[in-house]
Amino acid sequence: MKLGPGGDYHLCYCTNIHPGERWPEVRANLERYVLEVKNRVAPDRDFGVGLRLAAVAADALQDPPAFAEL
Repeated sequence: MKLGPGGDYHLCYCTNIHPGERWPEVRANLERYVLEVKNRVAPDRDFGVGLRLAAVAADALQDPPAFAEL
């Protein structure tokens, strides 16, 4: 979501506010929170998301089915 008089600033929702170290926890947070926030804040616009992953979650995403979920 662009902000400012010239649209020079981008508002981003960062997922690091939600607890979760493993991929299933991170995925559940994405499904539960990110879509709801986007629908409320920027339903018809681009919406940036910061994705913070612990090493164990990043390792899990090396599995092709898990990566496809992302």
